[in-house]
Amino acid sequence: MDFKEIQSSPYTFNISRQHWGSHLYNFENRYDRYDAKLFAKLELIVDKLLSFDPEVCPRYVFLCGVPGNGKTHFMVGLYRALVKKKGYAGGNGATFIEFRELIADMIQGFDSKIPIRTALSAWTKPRVLLIDDITSGERLLKEGSMEQTVLRDIFIERYETKGTLVVSTNMLWPELNQFISTNLGEYVSSRTTDSIVAQFPKIDFRRRKQ
Repeated sequence: MDFKEIQSSPYTFNISRQHWGSHLYNFENRYDRYDAKLFAKLELIVDKLLSFDPEVCPRYVFLCGVPGNGKTHFMVGLYRALVKKKGYAGGNGATFIEFRELIADMIQGFDSKIPIRTALSAWTKPRVLLIDDITSGERLLKEGSMEQTVLRDIFIERYETKGTLVVSTNMLWPELNQFISTNLGEYVSSRTTDSIVAQFPKIDFRRRKQ
């Protein structure tokens, strides 16, 4: 699959200004094919998710690796390709948000006496939900915190409704796998065995001379 041929939406809702120029069609230009196995995995992810077929799409996709190695660029590009094909929200669409912004939205709803599950429903309607940097913030390690509750509920909802959750994290996969087991529980960790994991290289491309 040639990413340069994938159509992309100019949509910028919830996308930080630094990633307004991030698309799949320019992902390879910036990061090169530095890892053939990784690109094969990324191509598999794009192919499956663009099908929008719940029987083909995995429940979970994990983009793992150190900061600055292209995870968010790829995720935003994937989101824009999904939006171009199906639209923003709705039952068959896609949406993107940073985890810290999602938590801020949940806190606002909590302050307004809106139950977490009700507030989350606005974000979990689309077929594909993309959340950037899910392991940011120390409160995730606190049992019963809103961050932990929200993340656990999203993982469970995605599995039970056959929706797809795409997340990025600065953890490496072994660390993230242990994090899920310890902090989100066996019910969640036992359902991640069929996930697609893309392990990005330990390179900060933001520091590389262009």
